[in-house]
Amino acid sequence: MTAYRSILAALCCLASVAHAEEWDLTTCQREAGYHSPMLGAARARWNQMRARTRFDYAEQLPTIGLNADYARSEFADAPEADLRLSDSTTRLSSPKSELAEVSGRSQRELFLQAQQEIVRYGATTPSRFAAKHQEQAEKARYREVIIAVDSKVRQAYYRLLLTRDEIASRDELLAYFRAKMDRVQTRLDAGLARPVELHEAELEVLEEQSRINNLQRELRALHLKLFTEIGLVGKRSLRNIEIVGPPYEQLQLLDPSEEDLPALIEEARANRPHLAELGWQIGEQQHQARSVFWQWLPQVGLQLTKDVQDTDLGLNWSGNGQTWKLVGSGRRSLASQGLDPALDMGEGWRVMANVSLPLFQGGRRLARGAEERARLHELRQDRDETRNLIELEVIEVFYDLKSRRENTQILRRRADVARQRLDTAEELFENAMGNLNFDDLRRQRVAVNFAEQSYFAERLAYILAAEELRRILGRALNSEFYKTP
Repeated sequence: MTAYRSILAALCCLASVAHAEEWDLTTCQREAGYHSPMLGAARARWNQMRARTRFDYAEQLPTIGLNADYARSEFADAPEADLRLSDSTTRLSSPKSELAEVSGRSQRELFLQAQQEIVRYGATTPSRFAAKHQEQAEKARYREVIIAVDSKVRQAYYRLLLTRDEIASRDELLAYFRAKMDRVQTRLDAGLARPVELHEAELEVLEEQSRINNLQRELRALHLKLFTEIGLVGKRSLRNIEIVGPPYEQLQLLDPSEEDLPALIEEARANRPHLAELGWQIGEQQHQARSVFWQWLPQVGLQLTKDVQDTDLGLNWSGNGQTWKLVGSGRRSLASQGLDPALDMGEGWRVMANVSLPLFQGGRRLARGAEERARLHELRQDRDETRNLIELEVIEVFYDLKSRRENTQILRRRADVARQRLDTAEELFENAMGNLNFDDLRRQRVAVNFAEQSYFAERLAYILAAEELRRILGRALNSEFYKTP
């Protein structure tokens, strides 16, 4: 029965392995583009602001409406005789007009009306400017979230691979200590070693096994963190997903040279969302600053109406000193009853014009112009400062990447030398050469462990520096895995 259960468990394990999905970095990035909650929320906010901007522009689209009017009026016919006042009482002089006649009239009309804005120029209205500004701000935030999500996914992915690689390296060291413990046990059985040597060897194995256990627990936490950054936690089963990737030596990491530094700075500037938003704001603010001069123009209204049978066609040009627009309109009567004939103008055309010139407004226009120009100067200063900060950021991370790469190579060599020293010390101790004791061996083991930890920590710092440079360059915006606006 026990054998049957063992075989069944082995078959289940093989089946799960056979159906396991292998995810590399490309797959993780693509899935993050679909499932990341941060990306979904940022995309929704941007779409909301886009819809609000379209709502503000909707007034430039044609409007068509069906209208029905109804009016009723009642009035009393005036008496023919004169009115006389007697004893503070009003009385009628004619018997016929003791009660006044009351008559009424009702008017009904059904008409179709349409309006279309043809052209608009001048200053941008405050509502439209605010809507466009919010849309651009949310667009920049959405692009920043794309960069952040891609960076977090890549960092979690590389942390997982490096931890797995560190576990494999620790397994090799554990095998070394176990082989040493077996040799000590053999020497102890032959009477060539003392029991304390075996205890020391067992302690080495236990310490290394404890480090491996801690790394394995950390590895499981890194799996969960990676799937959290992707956005899959709670959406599907994660047991059949296996993260795969090349060993550290075959990773394709950024390794630019000094000659590439100017191009990297320009790339970072071109892909920085905040700098692009500032560029848009400067363009809009230039328009706003120029539009202040429109306020010196008079307010003008010109209306041209053409009447053709039951149809009225109109053209209205108006300007209030800030916004000028030309609007066409049409009205066609579908049914009418009881309209006053005096209102029927027949066929023809009408022209109405008005002009209002403000002579003095207490310096409001001058103050508004100074305010808009100061705002434009502020935005330009922010843009220049942002460009300088981006250059400084790229240079700092670039040289940090170079230092991390060199330190990684040095620490790798130091770890190899520490292991060789430990091998030599173990051999000398077992052969009773060199006057070595347990404290000397313990110091060598501590040196090996420290060298290994330093190497792995610096290797991780090197990869994170490469990913930080990639984040600053904004290369995720050029990726096919995300819907980049």
